[in-house]
Amino acid sequence: SSVEELRFMDRVRKQSQARGLEIKAIGSSLIGKLERPNQSPEDQRRLEGIQEVSTSVTLTGPYLSLRGFLVDITSQSRLCNIKGLRWERTDAGSEMSVTLARYIRAAPGTPK
Repeated sequence: SSVEELRFMDRVRKQSQARGLEIKAIGSSLIGKLERPNQSPEDQRRLEGIQEVSTSVTLTGPYLSLRGFLVDITSQSRLCNIKGLRWERTDAGSEMSVTLARYIRAAPGTPK
């Protein structure tokens, strides 16, 4: 849901601020229905209505703060997958771009 995504983006902002990191870019997208190749009918039923929501963020700051941010954000009780991690050394320190994926159950009547 959009409320869940706004809460997550707020958490990303707070966690990065607590680590002294600068957010260069942040955005989110609803990927939609989970589809996995070669799923059994049972797995298809289990995943019915589950959607992937992804947040992409680019952060700059000290290496240890960036690493700590990843630990903080993925140590929550909610499943959060790290996708597409890119790390680069710059004159100002380190820059990290990462996509964080979470999974939500679509509200009844939501297009799949």
